[in-house]
Amino acid sequence: MHIYAVINQKGGVGKTNTVSALTSGLKLRGRRVLAVDLDPQGNLSYSFGAEPDGKNVLAVLTGEMSGADAVVHTEQGDIIPAQADIYSIQGIGQLGETIVPVKKYCNSGLYINGILLTRYNPRAVLSRDVVSIMEEMAGKLDTKVFDTKIREAVSIREAQMLRQDIYSYAA
Repeated sequence: MHIYAVINQKGGVGKTNTVSALTSGLKLRGRRVLAVDLDPQGNLSYSFGAEPDGKNVLAVLTGEMSGADAVVHTEQGDIIPAQADIYSIQGIGQLGETIVPVKKYCNSGLYINGILLTRYNPRAVLSRDVVSIMEEMAGKLDTKVFDTKIREAVSIREAQMLRQDIYSYAA
């Protein structure tokens, strides 16, 4: 067994395309390949067409799920997909840290009206956990989590790929 890591801190340097090409090339040679998407943007998972359905690398890293159970089989190949949710939580925390000096020095009336959860999957334990974490964080930021949540949906990604808005695409 060989393990290859394609890494670079810089975005847009071809990491996703490289892994996709390597995976396809090795499969053509009859090799068994498992891609593990550790990129917070989840582009490899997206390009593989992986529907995580609660299976993701975060669940593996936190011990919630075994690696074998997290594998998603796609036409492109087998992958353990990313779950950007944990990075979203970190981003909200960083936003809160940014707002404090902005309110103090630039705009004392600035406030966060609410937090909108996206890529939500009500069947995934992780999504439900994220809701409670975000509600706690919302309290610290003196705001709320909106009741409405935007579900994970293939049609949204398809519309983006076709460069259409979701309303035109879904019509």
